[in-house]
Amino acid sequence: WDSVSCYDSARIIFEYLIKESPEHYLGYLGKGLLLTERGRKDADKNRPFRHWMDSADSYYASAMQFSPENAAVFYYRGRSQFFTNEDSVNLRAIAYLDTA
Repeated sequence: WDSVSCYDSARIIFEYLIKESPEHYLGYLGKGLLLTERGRKDADKNRPFRHWMDSADSYYASAMQFSPENAAVFYYRGRSQFFTNEDSVNLRAIAYLDTA
């Protein structure tokens, strides 16, 4: 994640998947995961990170819309919710992880 080219390559791939298959969950899930990791990286450096996590959540929501019973979508959305509020009990994170 320290490589800008790695991040940009992944972003391009996931955006291509979304463009080519807008009703398939995989591009949205990948983009959500990418944004979650970007947010975690900024959080570790004490930089603002919530905008990354909020954007990730919207991509996870789209992935859920297209694959509502996919355990991976629930897991990664719950994981993202956990990392958004690590210092508190996050009921959304618990619900998503429990469903996964």
